[in-house]
Amino acid sequence: MTTRKDGIRVRQLETTREIALEQWIVTNPIQIKGDYPNNYMLSNETFIEKYDRTDIDGVYQAKNVARIIKNDIGAPVEIMAPWGWLQRGDENCYFEVDYNPDNIDEIGSDRYIISENDFATYKMKMPE
Repeated sequence: MTTRKDGIRVRQLETTREIALEQWIVTNPIQIKGDYPNNYMLSNETFIEKYDRTDIDGVYQAKNVARIIKNDIGAPVEIMAPWGWLQRGDENCYFEVDYNPDNIDEIGSDRYIISENDFATYKMKMPE
């Protein structure tokens, strides 16, 4: 979602891409009415590394946890995503990086921008 200067929130399609048969499409559930579902592609190797099967058919749980930082500069931002394309976020987006809960000082090298909708799917938990 982006917010226009007049305060109206509008959906924003970030990017599109083609995928191969051996890749996974991961979809976060929509939490904010009117937003696009967040679909993203992962290789089979990355999917197996990052997700565990649950008791619900077709539903998987992330193995790691994430550090989430709110965009506090008050303006849209863009970063180079791990897949080599620009990723854009509005003034309400968040930055996310995975880390292993067994070693909280070791964070992943992949950084992402997540929307308010994506953020709403995360369960917040402080490291022990």
